Amino acid sequence: MLAYKVAYQRDVLTVFSLEASGRAKALATEVACEAVEVALQARGLVALCRGEPLERLYREVRALRLACGVSEALFVGE
Repeated sequence: MLAYKVAYQRDVLTVFSLEASGRAKALATEVACEAVEVALQARGLVALCRGEPLERLYREVRALRLACGVSEALFVGE
């Protein structure tokens, strides 16, 4: 819903908030991290072997989390 709100603001209202955009990106990254972590727990240690699809996803999601910065700072006060 947050991503749709940001897109609506950009397209219809011609107002673009970098804060809202950053929150949407951070939230999407956090949700992706949680999904990959649940999948890793379900598959077990074999999922972290080189060449496994989950291993690649884990690395990509971790990189996104680091690139976004400290996402917890975006949600303070909510």
